[in-house]
Amino acid sequence: MKARHLILLVFIVNLLTSCYKSEDINAELGEARYKLDKGTPIDDAISDYYTKYSRFVLYKYEPLDYQWSVKETSKSMRLTPVFNYSLKEDALDDLREAKEVLAEMESKTTKPEDIAKQKEIIKELGDFIVNYDTAEYQEQRKELEVKCKDTLMMGYNVLKKVFIDLYDDEFKKKYFPFKIFLANTADLDFYKTSKKDLLSFYGQSFIAMGKVRKGINELTGDELNAYKTSINSSFWGGYLQINKKYTIPEAFYKISEKYYNVNLMILPENAGKDKADVSYYSYGFWEADRKGMGDWGPYKTCPKREQDIEDTMKAILSHSKEELELAFEGHPILKEKYDFLIKYFKKQLGFDLTILASVDFSE
Repeated sequence: MKARHLILLVFIVNLLTSCYKSEDINAELGEARYKLDKGTPIDDAISDYYTKYSRFVLYKYEPLDYQWSVKETSKSMRLTPVFNYSLKEDALDDLREAKEVLAEMESKTTKPEDIAKQKEIIKELGDFIVNYDTAEYQEQRKELEVKCKDTLMMGYNVLKKVFIDLYDDEFKKKYFPFKIFLANTADLDFYKTSKKDLLSFYGQSFIAMGKVRKGINELTGDELNAYKTSINSSFWGGYLQINKKYTIPEAFYKISEKYYNVNLMILPENAGKDKADVSYYSYGFWEADRKGMGDWGPYKTCPKREQDIEDTMKAILSHSKEELELAFEGHPILKEKYDFLIKYFKKQLGFDLTILASVDFSE
């Protein structure tokens, strides 16, 4: 049985008490691909967003809307919507599969108690489907939808604050993703704990924003900063990169080229020094190599070029202006690489990345 059977049953129990706690990447002309409703704050907001930028913010979607990508792991992506508009269809799919599982169990020497449990799952799904269309249940669904749309509006306000409003209109029209999904949970890989319930992730044509839940309107400054870092990192380090909107020039890598994958402790200038007195910053790196020898024992190993650009971009997107200035003191190579990328992106994409560092919601 698929894991979503259990998820569905849990959802049925909690449904009445709370909300869910090959495509062109460019905008298309003519009729909108996705139906845009109006009449509620969230619907009016995302309809206005589409009118301005010919791009979508979506809270109604199916797996096929995001489970294709240049990445082989795309099928393990999972977005759980804030309100499940396809709940009955999901229950019908689960019921069909549950019956297939039961038939297979009965054809084998399966324990009677396991067969009884499977039959109970089928009964609960069947009862849910029978009751789904009743007037009383549909009224309860409408009340829940209203609450969830309020939550979605709060989530959209956070999205605007930490991402949309940081860019001018021309940039959005030219570079923003075709789709932004609002989700209760965003799992990049629902088999791995470390990749579950993320603030954001990206695919070929989209960015997904997770943790859109009750209380999202009460985030602390540090929590807003975390959203800002995650969503903008998905955009700059993910979406724009896989769509080849920029290519880092070789000149960036040449600045620290001779130190890639080098153990700093064997360099002549560091002979006799304590490891704690040798700084990666001095050689233009933000941290140690994470996949090789790293920083342990007699090693203080610099990263390879792939990690170098990843770390530098992460630093630009996650540090405040004051934190960056403090890091640059006495470390000219680190500053040189930072300045190189700032100038490059300003020339290539017309955006000043220092804007992101200057936005600090914790102040």
